[in-house]
Amino acid sequence: MNSTASAEATAAAHALGLWQYKPSLVGAVVGASVFGILTGAHGWMFWKKRNKMCIMFILGAFNEQAGYIARCLAHFKTASPMFYSIQSMMILISPIMIAASVYMVLARVMCMVGGESRSPVPPRLFNKIFGGVDVLCLLMISVGGVIGMDPRNTVGTKVLLGGLGIHMALLHVFIGIAILWHRRVKSNPTAEMKMLDGVLSSNMRFLYAVSGLLMLRTGARFGEYYLGRGSFLQTNELPFYLYDMLPVTVVLAIGLKWHGEDLRNYEERGMIELQEYNEEGKR
Repeated sequence: MNSTASAEATAAAHALGLWQYKPSLVGAVVGASVFGILTGAHGWMFWKKRNKMCIMFILGAFNEQAGYIARCLAHFKTASPMFYSIQSMMILISPIMIAASVYMVLARVMCMVGGESRSPVPPRLFNKIFGGVDVLCLLMISVGGVIGMDPRNTVGTKVLLGGLGIHMALLHVFIGIAILWHRRVKSNPTAEMKMLDGVLSSNMRFLYAVSGLLMLRTGARFGEYYLGRGSFLQTNELPFYLYDMLPVTVVLAIGLKWHGEDLRNYEERGMIELQEYNEEGKR
């Protein structure tokens, strides 16, 4: 009797492969549909506005869509390591790509109000510093994920945790810079800020919200892998949708506003408006 039960448990575990549960087809279809819509929306907005700082929103949304499509396929072939690894990597790395656009938004906001000198890190270095660290995180998560496909190999999980941990620390540094800069500008506003105070406040509120959601998501994924196989977070699917899919969906939805946002600095705005005025006068 015991041997029969043990054999059945072994067969069931083998059928699940690397999964700790059978992925929900409904959940995966909903995820693929939501991120498919967001990918299309970001692509359409980029085609209309050509705002280069939002390119990574498109790539992040596309990766999420691909990850959930892989989860759909994995529902029928849970024993296949290919679908498991594709969905895992795509969903893990996409928020790092999304964060790259968020860094650029803050840099543009700083320049828009002429507040570059108030930032502890010059905005022109944001891409080099934050982008460089994010590339490291991408590599660590990708390599760790591949190595960690063997449950007996703990090195891969440690490398992956290192990538998630560095990204989480980077997000804390980023939000710290944003808060410090915002306080400095508010206490001693520039002339540009007085003219654009409403635009600044709106963009900073959205930046804080997006950064907080990305930190929440990354912290939850770190906890998931830290607790390991057999933990509640790895043996139950619902929490994954709550702490990963939901925050990333909201972030990408908010990101749509930045496609059409005019974040040029005050001088650029004035010169462009003057040029448009002169052209109208000639007509």
